[in-house]
Amino acid sequence: MPEKVIITNGSQQFLYLVTEALCDPGDIVLVEDPTYFVYLGIAQSRGLDCRGIRLQEDGLDLDQLETVLEALKVSGDLRRLKMLYLVSYFQNRAV
Repeated sequence: MPEKVIITNGSQQFLYLVTEALCDPGDIVLVEDPTYFVYLGIAQSRGLDCRGIRLQEDGLDLDQLETVLEALKVSGDLRRLKMLYLVSYFQNRAV
């Protein structure tokens, strides 16, 4: 289905388009810590609140993710959470 394909000039343009489509200024995006620094710049330019979730040897720290999600729920900010941005690059490193 060609009408469902998006062609961009690279990952940065794609990430900007996706973020612009899904997020409004003040929305929350959870990102891996560390994450792709270019995405942090995109998020900042859109006025987003990025919150880092630690990486462990086997991937995202699910305990910290759960804690952050619960804190967002308690504070009433869960409705502002729009995206969990994950990058497999850091998880593919040699151990």
